[in-house]
Amino acid sequence: MFDVVPRDDGVIELRPKISVNPTQAWFHSRRWQQMEREADEDLAAGRVERFESGEDFLAALEAEDARLRAEGR
Repeated sequence: MFDVVPRDDGVIELRPKISVNPTQAWFHSRRWQQMEREADEDLAAGRVERFESGEDFLAALEAEDARLRAEGR
């Protein structure tokens, strides 16, 4: 699909039409795409943690929260 864009000089431009579901538009924002790139870099560099269960994940979040609070953050 293309958008047809007439110009003042008589030339007609064809621009690719990108169809994005409005409920998914947030994913295509510059900010979100930057965060996606940062996440990909973290994965590639091994800066990730894996958890065996949801309970383990929540326990790790609680421990991190407690650590940050103890530091006054």
